[in-house]
Amino acid sequence: AALDEALQEAAASESVVVAAYASVAAYRGDTSLPGGYPQLLERLLGLGKPTALVALGNPYLLRSFPRVNAYLATYSTVPVSETAAVRALFGEIAITGRLPVTIPGEAALGTGLTLPVVEGSSAPSHLTAVVP
Repeated sequence: AALDEALQEAAASESVVVAAYASVAAYRGDTSLPGGYPQLLERLLGLGKPTALVALGNPYLLRSFPRVNAYLATYSTVPVSETAAVRALFGEIAITGRLPVTIPGEAALGTGLTLPVVEGSSAPSHLTAVVP
């Protein structure tokens, strides 16, 4: 029910940001999300709205969702990393960084960008979130 509600809210929005956690496990051979979350993300992408994926933990998550318009990897799920991701997406803090790994078929080692602070920007006080 919560996933369907998230899809309905996303359909009424201008853009979509998905924060997703997938752990890094040696030799697991899988970097996908559990349960119905992969289907939800595919349905969100099908809305045709600009969609950003924030990977909390596993940077290889991009391989499962190459159609996203923007990708941000935090490599961490601690609250300070989550807060920094939100602040960066809203332009409150600069985005800087380079991949310390290659994401096969998607991005080479060292790929990244630098975006400055956007003066006068701030995150809204209310964000709708679905937490897996």
